[in-house]
Amino acid sequence: DSLDNYLPEVETRWKEYIDFAKPVVLRRINLRYVNLIELPYNEGSVRPPEYFTLLPKKMPYSNISYGSLFYSIQVFSDSPEASGQVTLASREVQDGQLPMILDLSVSMDKNASPMQFDAILEDIENLRRFKNDLFNSTVTEKCKKLFH
Repeated sequence: DSLDNYLPEVETRWKEYIDFAKPVVLRRINLRYVNLIELPYNEGSVRPPEYFTLLPKKMPYSNISYGSLFYSIQVFSDSPEASGQVTLASREVQDGQLPMILDLSVSMDKNASPMQFDAILEDIENLRRFKNDLFNSTVTEKCKKLFH
């Protein structure tokens, strides 16, 4: 589902939170997207760098190959002024697929009124664009084809 489908519910719940908790200031906005991507595990192997740009294309020695994988990197953006965390992890092979978790978290520090949802929504949209940039720069075209 798209974030657009959830925004009316987010706004409703945010207004309920405002009425209940009466917050004085909004300190941070955070969005998190967790993707399960199943890579084809053909003939007992898969090359994760063919699907994800942030991995080394080749191991330093020819007799070394990928086992389980956990990789995390923190990133920053000037526009919007935000930070992000990209985490990539593998699970055990199941049914001829190598399940990979691509976890994208983006956040923006704030010092704003929590009462103005329109301003918050604009920040959410900016963070969403940042997350999309992260996603598109992290996965290869070959990986994107697995989503269609």
